[in-house]
Amino acid sequence: MLDVVNALATGFVAIPVLQSCARRGLFNLLEKNPGLAGSAIAFHLGGNEGHIRVALRLLYELGCLDGGEEPGGYTLTPQSTEFRQLPGEYTRT
Repeated sequence: MLDVVNALATGFVAIPVLQSCARRGLFNLLEKNPGLAGSAIAFHLGGNEGHIRVALRLLYELGCLDGGEEPGGYTLTPQSTEFRQLPGEYTRT
């Protein structure tokens, strides 16, 4: 049962984070500039670095991003395309 609850909670958190990242241009930024560190991403997007790092960690755990605060920085994975194109029924507010 705990697995079901955790899976539901992940979806409730992940969808708004994915929407926000897409709206703010995170995916476009990483397409054009792969390998950015979290601080550089926050600078380019003009957002709160702490909040952006939390979002990046979630996207990393979901498999949308590779890397992290390693020397190579964050890069998009092939799976990120699937997450960026959520069907309409998941994105309505």
